[in-house]
Amino acid sequence: MSLNLAAAAPELILAVAALAILMFGVLRAPAPAYLLAAGDKPAAALAERRNAAWALWFAVGALILAALWAGFWAPAGRAFSDAFILDGLSRYAKVAAFLTAAAALALSRDLMGRLEALSYEYAVLVVLAALGMGMMASANDLISLYIGLELQSLALYVLAALRRDDARATEAGLKYFVLGALSSGLLLFGASFVYGYTGSINFDVIRAVTAVEEGHNLSVGLLIGISLMACGIGFKLSAAPFHMWTPDVYQGAPLPIAAFFASAAKIAAAAMLLRLFYGAFGEATSQWRDILAVLAAASMLVGGFGALVQTNVVRLLAYSSIGNVGFALTGMAAGTAQGISSGLLYMVIYAVTTLGVFAFLFGMRRGGKPALAISDFAGLARRDMASALCLGALMFSLAGVPPLAGFFAKLYAFQAAWTAGLGYLLVIAVLAAVVSAFYYIRVVKVMFFDEPAEAFDPQPFGQRLALYAAAAFSLIFVIGGFGLPEAAQRAATALIGGGA
Repeated sequence: MSLNLAAAAPELILAVAALAILMFGVLRAPAPAYLLAAGDKPAAALAERRNAAWALWFAVGALILAALWAGFWAPAGRAFSDAFILDGLSRYAKVAAFLTAAAALALSRDLMGRLEALSYEYAVLVVLAALGMGMMASANDLISLYIGLELQSLALYVLAALRRDDARATEAGLKYFVLGALSSGLLLFGASFVYGYTGSINFDVIRAVTAVEEGHNLSVGLLIGISLMACGIGFKLSAAPFHMWTPDVYQGAPLPIAAFFASAAKIAAAAMLLRLFYGAFGEATSQWRDILAVLAAASMLVGGFGALVQTNVVRLLAYSSIGNVGFALTGMAAGTAQGISSGLLYMVIYAVTTLGVFAFLFGMRRGGKPALAISDFAGLARRDMASALCLGALMFSLAGVPPLAGFFAKLYAFQAAWTAGLGYLLVIAVLAAVVSAFYYIRVVKVMFFDEPAEAFDPQPFGQRLALYAAAAFSLIFVIGGFGLPEAAQRAATALIGGGA
């Protein structure tokens, strides 16, 4: 039992934090408005906002503590009868997901307050979603994987529709819930096929059963199960053709929640995919490689061409996320340790870069109203050169321009695909990268060469700092990579070789 608790300590920290915030919110909540006198309502509203702010910062602290614990103090090993595993992959994914979740939550403080959506329930839901992400990264059987996935998904469904008085947010939450339920059903249906044809839910046993000799094919039923599970995970990654929810949810949900979807949720979904395909089906790489290759090609093409016609920057970033998932899957489809490390590195670089862009979008308001059209960037360089330069660096990084971080993310993914003999996928990836460069550079062109539009409202210091930090990350990555390539390689080695 002590080993079980030690291995799951990061998740226990988040579970206790969620319960503590929930109890704090309930016990400190003011009386309902209809029970208060008119003169008491302003003080009650102020107290409620203050409590929500305390809950948010407590959640940020819990996420950072869980990340540190997962990275440095939690012992490697297996727990809960091999249903839970803590190794290099889960450490990497948990640290990245928890820290990006903490950053997205901290950056949302000002904007969620402006939107009157800051509440203790918001902090609880983010922590519970992060708890599910941790379980997804450490799952070593089909049941624990599904429990982690649904814990994350149910929290995300509610977060998408958190602003109940906003018709667009409600629509986004409903779409996400309906399509998410369908994807969960596909994943469960696929898991039932896998269990039926292997006789086990444990990934180690499934891996042993699916071990095949060269030239031998898996049974049709098992391939159907793998394909259905790939469809379910593809939805969580917003990989085409399971991407249809992404633009509407990104645009309809509050911006901080869209940033959370684009960063922490993507990292967790990628870790789940790697854990399943390399952990459970790692001995049958040749059988499922083409599935990931098709998802990668479709995502790159849909994301690239879909973004070309967008006029809203949030929808552009939604299609950008679809395309970038395709680039990450290009490396993951290789079926090698190099492919694993390239996919993990890509998702972290993408998450940091996208968070920097979203941090600036949080403050793109005129007269208190959002100004999120691409044309609203017009002439930004003449009004705020520092922000324009940082945004330009992030856009070029997303486009894969050297020597920025995004270039190395694409380079490692392309190298993995080439080494694995996926030349046809590499050709598609290069063409898609050229297409995607157009819409990123279009934003830069609008910022530096168009006639200036009306100035934005002053941005909070924290959001500007996040923008500068993300830009610095993209620029300085070329020097040493902040140790991320080495960490990704260790995670890949642990997953392939069973080490810690």
